[in-house]
Amino acid sequence: MGFGDDVALNRTVKRYTASAAAREYVRQYATPTGRISDPMLTIHTTSDNLVLGNDVTAYEVPAAIAGTSDRFVARFVEANGHCNFAPAQVGTAFNALLGWARDGQRPAAGEQK
Repeated sequence: MGFGDDVALNRTVKRYTASAAAREYVRQYATPTGRISDPMLTIHTTSDNLVLGNDVTAYEVPAAIAGTSDRFVARFVEANGHCNFAPAQVGTAFNALLGWARDGQRPAAGEQK
């Protein structure tokens, strides 16, 4: 994957340095800790050019370290593009999450039908 002339792009891309306050905010509030208190179900498209599948399932590692991997499920739906879900796909995922929260029935990870 690339942008045609990656060298030229890299040479001309504008770079920014985060302020100390911004870095601290991200460290404190946006760094995945894996400490999950409620059921967490994610859905992702199979052909997402913005967020790769490895980025999604990488959350499983911090959850396992924190001892909360039993509260995390990642699902994938057949679709192209970032968050390009059909309403029925969102509904299926939501119903699975709701059932998990209400009845303790952990949905299966992997491909969502």
